[in-house]
Amino acid sequence: MPKKRSKKEEERIGVFVCSCGSNIGGVVDVNKLAEDFKDYPGVAFSTWNMFTCSTEGQVRIAETIEEQGLTGVVIAACTPKLHEELFRDILEEKGLNRFRLAQANLREHDTWVHGDNPEKAQEVAYELIAGAIERAKRLEDIGFEDYPVEKKVMVVGAGIAGIQTALDLADKGIHVDLIERNVSIGGYMAKLEKTFPTLDCSMCILSPKLNAVERSKNIDIYTTTEVAEVERDFGNFKVTLTRKPRYVDIDKCNACGECLKVCPVLTPKHHDLGMSKRGAIYKPFPQAVPGAVAIEKLGHAACKVSCPAHVSCQGFIALTKAGKYEDALSLVREAIPFPGSLGRVCPALCEDECERGTYDKSVSIRNIHRWLHDHELETGKIEEVEPKIDKKQKVAVIGAGPAGISCALYLAQAGYPVTVFEKEKEAGGLLRWGIPEHRLPRD
Repeated sequence: MPKKRSKKEEERIGVFVCSCGSNIGGVVDVNKLAEDFKDYPGVAFSTWNMFTCSTEGQVRIAETIEEQGLTGVVIAACTPKLHEELFRDILEEKGLNRFRLAQANLREHDTWVHGDNPEKAQEVAYELIAGAIERAKRLEDIGFEDYPVEKKVMVVGAGIAGIQTALDLADKGIHVDLIERNVSIGGYMAKLEKTFPTLDCSMCILSPKLNAVERSKNIDIYTTTEVAEVERDFGNFKVTLTRKPRYVDIDKCNACGECLKVCPVLTPKHHDLGMSKRGAIYKPFPQAVPGAVAIEKLGHAACKVSCPAHVSCQGFIALTKAGKYEDALSLVREAIPFPGSLGRVCPALCEDECERGTYDKSVSIRNIHRWLHDHELETGKIEEVEPKIDKKQKVAVIGAGPAGISCALYLAQAGYPVTVFEKEKEAGGLLRWGIPEHRLPRD
């Protein structure tokens, strides 16, 4: 273990000038350089070697450190990129901190530059060595600390390059987090028909790699994910990711495709640059990994946001357009239990905010409300469903107006036994007693 030096300790620098054959010694007088620095302040020893990196040169440095009690070493030779670590190891073996080494590059910075001017080269060599000595005087001991390094790599972008990188790392036993902002991996290659230069089928090459990534135990796939922030620590990175929901549980979806058949919404398909249509719930391409479908959610509909009850207006309109009237009415009833009544008396704030009204007329959302309920009455498809009561606590609701009836309905659906008390002879509250019959028929 190298001993730490006190700052008050006398400087004893050892200078070793290398001839490097004729690379340095053929241009400058290395013996004169060594003699010139014997009386330099802080220098305890100065000599020259034919090849300092040779075994003889290494032994001489090691012996001199012990014999002279050196506090620092200056080696005037070639570039530090070649043998600096070798010389540092010698210092450490002899109990001197490995960072007490200063190296002057006489070959690349002097003799190879001024080979045609020996006098100039001699002056430059002296200045380089003098500078290295002054640097050696100011060097301080540097220690080492152990930091835990996570054997883990994050690959951003799961195109063909990212996929191949992840597979190569995983084969070497390194865990990989594969980050992709889209709902599936594959990148642009998944969109190509053929690949250059062999014109092979793109998916014939890509699909086996997709499956290999999915099967690999050393690769975790993060889709719909982007890098938000990166912090660096010693040896590690701390990365904050932003992951958007795909609104489908990957672990539960078995990719049967039944949901794709019944989705009432059609939108341009990004995978083929909008040349065909796909549903709001979709799978980019048949071989997509992960295989689960995803739902594309484009913000919040203005009609739903403006509705005090937050009825999914865009949802039941799409279902109505697809002829799924019962499903549309069920969607309305998730938010309000009186679609027929509201279809007649609602102030229709949703229509005021309807985006279609910016270039045409707003969709008649309230009338669609009313029509759905009237259609149910006309077709006689109303089914009475007995709620499953499985709670022991009993609940009393005072008042059978719209709020009281809604409360009783949702409590019953949650499994609570409910009793509603109303002072009037009939339920309905203001819907029955406060709104004229021509606006809201009693039947």
